[in-house]
Amino acid sequence: MLSTTKLEDGGICFLSVPIQNMQIQEQGKENMFDITFDNDTDELNIPILKVIGDSIEPTLRNYMAYKQLFSWEGPNFFVDYVVFIDKLINTSKDMNGIINNFLENDEAVTQIFNKLRESIYYSPKDFYYKDIADQVNKDCNRK
Repeated sequence: MLSTTKLEDGGICFLSVPIQNMQIQEQGKENMFDITFDNDTDELNIPILKVIGDSIEPTLRNYMAYKQLFSWEGPNFFVDYVVFIDKLINTSKDMNGIINNFLENDEAVTQIFNKLRESIYYSPKDFYYKDIADQVNKDCNRK
């Protein structure tokens, strides 16, 4: 998957949506992992992640370790979410409103996601966002 700046150059629009507005249709529950892509409008809807302070990296690592330990319990949304976001933000210019950063600089957040991605295992075959990534890439390549 391409970074946000490259996807924008390919005609993809990013809509950062507060998590409260992203809901699992059947259950009506808020879901930070509910990333959607609309082929008709070329809009990628991503819940806004708030990076509050320096504790974000160990917090994310702990969640990822927990989810990898219990990965047999179903889709590994959290790890796949981190991988998806890492693919989107390669530089500080790629943050593009999908992350509200309260740290000193955007590059620090970019480095956090890049480091997180290096330390986890994910299965490209079982990647939760595979269909969305394929749709976005196909739409971007078409243009």
